[in-house]
Amino acid sequence: KAPMDIATSVGDLSRAMEEGFYLMASELEDVELSRTKVRNEISSAMQQLMDVEAEIGRVQNERDDAFMRAQAYASVTWSMKEREETLLCIKDGLLDDSEG
Repeated sequence: KAPMDIATSVGDLSRAMEEGFYLMASELEDVELSRTKVRNEISSAMQQLMDVEAEIGRVQNERDDAFMRAQAYASVTWSMKEREETLLCIKDGLLDDSEG
């Protein structure tokens, strides 16, 4: 009867090891799927970050362009105002035409 108990025990142990192996393989698959999901989420977040950074760059360029246009407009407006004042002074006889 003892040899039969050993054979049964070895069979039970073998089945338990096989079940454990399949359980570990299944859990490893779940871990790999989770890793893939996390990698995809990270990739998506990185793309969103790059899109936001590109949008920030675009808005900064627009701001810089608008600032330069405003400076140019102010400069032209100032020059025109100075020229207008000079012409008024010439007209009023306060300046000689050669001075303006």
